[in-house]
Parts: sequence; structure tokens; C-alpha cells
Amino acid sequence: MNPSNKLALFSAFAMIIGGLSCSWTDKDSEEFYGMLIIGTVIGTLFAIICIVFACLPLCAGMMKPQAKIIAGVVIAIGIFVCFIPAITGKAQADAAVNKMCDRCSADPTHSGCTADDKSKAKDAVGALGMIVAYIHGFGFLVVILGITAAALGCSICCKCCKMNEEGGKAGGQPAVIGQPVEGGC
Repeated sequence: MNPSNKLALFSAFAMIIGGLSCSWTDKDSEEFYGMLIIGTVIGTLFAIICIVFACLPLCAGMMKPQAKIIAGVVIAIGIFVCFIPAITGKAQADAAVNKMCDRCSADPTHSGCTADDKSKAKDAVGALGMIVAYIHGFGFLVVILGITAAALGCSICCKCCKMNEEGGKAGGQPAVIGQPVEGGC
């Protein structure tokens, strides 16, 4: 993300927060982005682990007796990780506003944030923080991996690939449809 996009996005934050005695700076933006990446990393790790565990019975034919348990856990975690960036966006927005207000309180030229200012800022940054977490914090990657994990879990339940009763072979003997040609080809 280039600096002009960051500036435009957080100019919107500054307009919403407007009434604060202290304003949102580029340093606040950088810290906020760094805090959002935490949710992306955690969600990505959980989703990749789920994908690997789902592939064991599905692709390698290993752990078939535990496949339904694996499928249930993988589907649940796969769906849950899609929401981790939103949770992180809201939680880290509150922390980012607290850091901004602490910075303003330490500055002798500002009076700091009032409780009302802090509450309004947390609401504004929290609402936009979820959107920022999915777009600029790479939360979309977590959604893609979470959906993939859940789809693999569903494939286990549908007995696809190696989970098939016939040992992973799709179908049986080939069948000839129609009349064979006399004399061969």
C-alpha cells in the first residue's frame, strides 16, 4: 500500500474523529496497520493447519477412522477464522485510540482526550478498522484460506477422493454406451 492511500484513508479517520483535541497522525496509522497484521497471521496459521489436517484423510487416505471428527473441527474453525480480521480490527482500533490519546496526554500543548472524545474515536476507528483489516491488513487471505479449509471438511463428509468407499477410485469398470462397431476400429 503506497503512502498516498494510507494518507487518504486516515484523513477520513481524522474527519470522523474531528472534535478531538489531538489528531490522528501517520505514525498512528502505521502502528494500527502493524496491529492489524496480528489477526491476519493468527487466522492464516489456523487455516493452514486445518487445510493440512483435512488433506490427510481426503488426499493421503490417512486417519480415515477419525475423518468425521476432523471434518467437523475443520469446518468450524474454517468458518470462524473468516471473522478473525473483523475481531482484530475492532480490538486493535480501541488500542490504537488509547495509544493516540496517551501520546496526546504526554504532549504539553494538548489537553489530551476526554472520555467522550475517546468513546467517539473508538467507535469511528473501530467501524473503519474492520474494513481496513480485511482490505489493507490482508484479511481477505484469511477468508480465502478459511473457506478452503471448510470446503475440504465438507469434501470429507461427501466422501470425495480417498474417502470414497471403493478405495478412492471414482466409479467402477468403464461401461460401453450404445452399440459396439462391428469389425473394430
